[in-house]
Amino acid sequence: MNLKYFLCRKGDDEFLILLPLDSNSYQEKITILFDLLKNLCKKNYTLTIPEKDQTINVNYSYHAGISIFPEDIDASIKELNNPNLIIETLIKKAESALFNAKKDNEFTYEFYQKQLQEKMKNFLFVKQNIYNAIEKKEFQMYYQPYFSLNERSIYGAEALIRWFHQGEMISPAKFIPYLEETGQLIEVENIIFDLVFVFYKKLQQNNKLISISINLSPATLYKSNFINKIKQKIKNYEIDPSYLVFEITESTLIKDYNQVIEIIKELNKLNIHFALDDFGSGYSSLAYIEKLPISILKIDRQLIKELSINDKKIIIIEAIIQLAKKLNFKVVAEGIEKEIELDFLKQLQCDYAQGFLLGKPMPETELFKILKESTP
Repeated sequence: MNLKYFLCRKGDDEFLILLPLDSNSYQEKITILFDLLKNLCKKNYTLTIPEKDQTINVNYSYHAGISIFPEDIDASIKELNNPNLIIETLIKKAESALFNAKKDNEFTYEFYQKQLQEKMKNFLFVKQNIYNAIEKKEFQMYYQPYFSLNERSIYGAEALIRWFHQGEMISPAKFIPYLEETGQLIEVENIIFDLVFVFYKKLQQNNKLISISINLSPATLYKSNFINKIKQKIKNYEIDPSYLVFEITESTLIKDYNQVIEIIKELNKLNIHFALDDFGSGYSSLAYIEKLPISILKIDRQLIKELSINDKKIIIIEAIIQLAKKLNFKVVAEGIEKEIELDFLKQLQCDYAQGFLLGKPMPETELFKILKESTP
């Protein structure tokens, strides 16, 4: 490529390259550079260890993060005219891009994007504080009710985890992705089960039971001891699980559809119900719906949004509702924010609705108070 560059080793398997490129052609030349590097990595290499009289094959791969000067340097830093600070900032932003590149297959490189740095900050914050959160019991459960459209009364509630750290509520959008990536979601879901079952038993003891749903991750559902663990918790908490609902998404079905069916059937024997969440958000297939032993279909917010001005969406939702009824599923419409959406759903004979218009997620004490005041 006939380029001048500066190369140094940053760590055990990390290197820095400072590469002066023309601003009009840098993307093309970077593509060429990494194609060349990929071809070099894919060659066969051997390493001889003289003291052991041994030769071994060596394989190489790479992930790379890229930051660009001056585009990725804020004006406030440029004004300081400090070369060391500029280099330090470029390295940090390249590390942020590298963090994202490592999520993909080998031989991947990513350019820095501002949102990636924010994502990395979230990742590091959760990594530094999650163990203390578990130890100090900083997690709480909130419940978002869903309502019968005929009676406008609470039919059930979805359990949603909240993390309170030093008096501030951390958004689930910040910590759930980290837990999924690190495998710690299973540990936190164990906490969720215990917190929900305690509240469930309280409702049962006070004759205020409503349907309570818990979101299940694929990792938890596919865990070999999952069914036995649920059986044991039901026994320990002495609850009647017939009002318990486990929510799964379409992505859960991808790994092993037949295994999911068997797991659901086993838990159905305990009178536990299942709901398919976010229906319509992915590649919804009618082929697997009719075989799935679920009780509830939850229509994704994206289909509900702008329902009143989109005739095609009305046709799609009406078809989903009619199909669900023929399969003996109840239907919950998610994310209701406008009265006009509620009116359309009533006309389409949807069973239940959930959303900020009807009720925001609330602490269990607040939900219990509402149930105590509204039910006989």
